[in-house]
Amino acid sequence: MITVEAGSEAVPVHSSHIRKVEDEIGVRFPHDYLGFIATTNGGVPLSPYFDLGDNTKVVERFLSFVHDYNHDPLGCYDLEVVWSQVEDRLPVGVVPIAALFAGDLLCIDTSAGDSRIVFWVHDLEPETVIPVADSFQAFSGMLHA
Repeated sequence: MITVEAGSEAVPVHSSHIRKVEDEIGVRFPHDYLGFIATTNGGVPLSPYFDLGDNTKVVERFLSFVHDYNHDPLGCYDLEVVWSQVEDRLPVGVVPIAALFAGDLLCIDTSAGDSRIVFWVHDLEPETVIPVADSFQAFSGMLHA
C-alpha cells in the first residue's frame, strides 16, 4: 500500500466525479488504482523512488481528482488537467497518474484492455511509453525510500 505525506493529500473524491472524468477521457481505471485514490486522492508518497532498468525514478506527486481545479491550490495536479496538457502526445488509452521528476509522467495504459503502468518520457518521440509494471498494485510494491 502506498502512503502519502500527511497534509499532502487532496480533499476526498466522490465516485461520481471519477466516473465523469473516466467518461470525458474515455477510459475505465482499474480497481487497485481506484482503491488508492479512494483513500488518498493522490499526494506525495513517503517512498517516492522506483527502479526502471539501471535508473532510479522519483515520483514527485500522484495526481488527484480536484473538484474545482481553477480555485484549488492543487489544481495543477488534477488528473484531468494534466491529461489535457499532454493528451495529443500520449497513445490512446494512456492516462497520467503521477508527476515524476523532470517533467516525465507515470501513466496507466488501458489500451489493451489491461491496466499496466507505463513511464512516459516527455522529451522523447510522442507516444513513446516504457513498461514499468503489470498493474498498479505491482507498481506500488516497487516503491522504496
